[in-house]
Amino acid sequence: MNKERAKNISTIIIAVFLLSIIPFTLLLNRETVAELNFPIEAKVIAMPSLNIRKTPDLSQNPIGSIPTGQEILLLEHTEGQAINGDTNWYRIDFRNQDGYVSAQFIEFSPWEIDLPPTANDQDFESYLEEQGFPFSYRAGLHKLHTKYPNWVFTPIKLNVDFNSAVNGQYKPNSSINFVPATSEDALKSTSSADFNKETNEWIEKERGWVAASKEIIAHQLDPRNFLDEQHIFQFESLSYNPDVQNWQGIRNQLAGTFMDSDEYANIFYNAAMTSSVSPYHLIARVRQEVSPNGSGSSSGTYPGVEGYYNFFNIGAYGADPVYEGLVFARDGYKNNPAANERILIPWNTPERSITGGAIFLGNDYINNLQNTLYFQKFDLRHGPDYWHQYMANVFAPQSESRTIYHAYAAQGSLAEAKEFLIPVFTSISDLPAPYPTGGSGTPNNWLRSISIDGVLLPGFESSTYSYQLEIDAPNSEITIDAIPYNPYAGVTGRGSYFLKEGKNPILIEVTATNGSIRNYEIIINYHGGTTVEVPRVESSVYQIQPDGNIYGLDPAQNLNLVENALSNITTTDQYSLSIVNFADQEVTQGSIGTGYKLLQKQNGNIVGKYTFIVLGDVNRDGDIDILDVDSIYRYITGYLNLDDAQLLAANVLQDSEVDILDADQIYRSVFGYAQVSQYLEPLSE
Repeated sequence: MNKERAKNISTIIIAVFLLSIIPFTLLLNRETVAELNFPIEAKVIAMPSLNIRKTPDLSQNPIGSIPTGQEILLLEHTEGQAINGDTNWYRIDFRNQDGYVSAQFIEFSPWEIDLPPTANDQDFESYLEEQGFPFSYRAGLHKLHTKYPNWVFTPIKLNVDFNSAVNGQYKPNSSINFVPATSEDALKSTSSADFNKETNEWIEKERGWVAASKEIIAHQLDPRNFLDEQHIFQFESLSYNPDVQNWQGIRNQLAGTFMDSDEYANIFYNAAMTSSVSPYHLIARVRQEVSPNGSGSSSGTYPGVEGYYNFFNIGAYGADPVYEGLVFARDGYKNNPAANERILIPWNTPERSITGGAIFLGNDYINNLQNTLYFQKFDLRHGPDYWHQYMANVFAPQSESRTIYHAYAAQGSLAEAKEFLIPVFTSISDLPAPYPTGGSGTPNNWLRSISIDGVLLPGFESSTYSYQLEIDAPNSEITIDAIPYNPYAGVTGRGSYFLKEGKNPILIEVTATNGSIRNYEIIINYHGGTTVEVPRVESSVYQIQPDGNIYGLDPAQNLNLVENALSNITTTDQYSLSIVNFADQEVTQGSIGTGYKLLQKQNGNIVGKYTFIVLGDVNRDGDIDILDVDSIYRYITGYLNLDDAQLLAANVLQDSEVDILDADQIYRSVFGYAQVSQYLEPLSE
């Protein structure tokens, strides 16, 4: 039995012992059992692993990690540094490592004691059927009803199907959904308006925030992903209910924040009565907007707008959202004094800001068809434009719902009656939208240019992926080059092609560092231009391969020199030979580097082209040295791309792949312990 399993069993034994000393009448009370919060089983959903921290923040290096999918036991809830706007953390003990993990990256499933099925399960199924809840919603709702039979689930039937809602929320040219810039790359939009392929960076829409990907929007928009006892609270009705939300509950929720005082408890209590908005929601919203420690929006000391407060960050947009929000706190709506008076502008005290903000939320949102956290984030009830959304953070409903859950748990009122307004689309897939995953790295798989024989492809645009080209020339060989914006992107399809008369399709594939692929296609219609067969060049010294590559450039015999190559490679009288470097500049002396070209010409026109391969000269400088070893190391580890000629030069062992053994052979040759042969084995006949 491994240590982790033993520890979990020990924890269960302790829990059973504790339950054994609770009075029997208490065990019969299902609502009381529901309040047993810890220990709680959970599963890690971070990709590829979740870091364990010594304290509930990112101030220190991780002390360990947990792989995705691993089940863990949560021992205690605490507040910590906000991650994606969520301040909830949990203490865990994983394989003898006691530490903290962010609630953002675990999937919560409370540790429940098995009880007999309730008699009203079928009645509840009939209720769900009558209410029109899709079948894919019901498993989650049944589980919640079993544990909290006093909870009421009401469907809000929308006039839009799920896919249309996702398409409406994802606006590639003017995003209305953001994720933190520090989020994993799979959560970020790759639209040209959201990602700068020139700089290989995401564009910040607000300081620290970038546009959300369509996939994460779909995941957050799908109600079925949040039908558990924590996240269900994003669907809770946000209207004030004094039978559920009381002063002591308010006081408990303020504990540990910069508002931890009776004075603030009184302010939120009175604001709830004035606005008819749940005080728990008001507090959760403030914690989301300014953090439990407060911010410039709540300090009253922000430069240029001193003496003003905006606890809900209303009107906080632009390059300096805090400043803009405080300008709103000072001036309110332009040319609308009645509205300003209604929401108590100016907000020159914390009380006026909280109360006025609560009135604003009540009038503009909660009493305007947006009376849940979900509907405040996703405005699905005001038509197809989705213009009236309170927050841009796609994680806001999820993280605020956890805050509300813990507030109810702290005051022991989870099992009391509550109403949840759950959106139901006109149609939705059978399975919930998945959480997006993908490799790290940018999605930059655009090409900066495509050239043919050194000339830019006519009409090339990085966002145009198909081209038609007519070629009528005596030389049937062309060289395609493609340069990506991201120097670390992989590119295939570059190199020399011998055209046949008719259509010649050429595919260039660009692979981003996150693994996403973009294809560019060129269809060349070759009309020929000559029926004369061009004789191949010949040599008794060099190995000239059928694919046009030339080997045998042995430095020991000075066969790597331009002048020797020109004197030892021959062609017939009507043709001439020359050698060019990477810039297509003719060279007449010096060392030949991998990738240099031998051009065969007739009357000034190129009719044949060959490529020199210097085995071991990976970086194409004509020398075999430690820099070539470094190039192979960087290629193997994914930090450098090699073209076709470089790959041939790197494969000094000629074993079909470039690996650490090739680097070792070059390294040993540099220090005289081995040799790199310039000849292919067996010799070409």
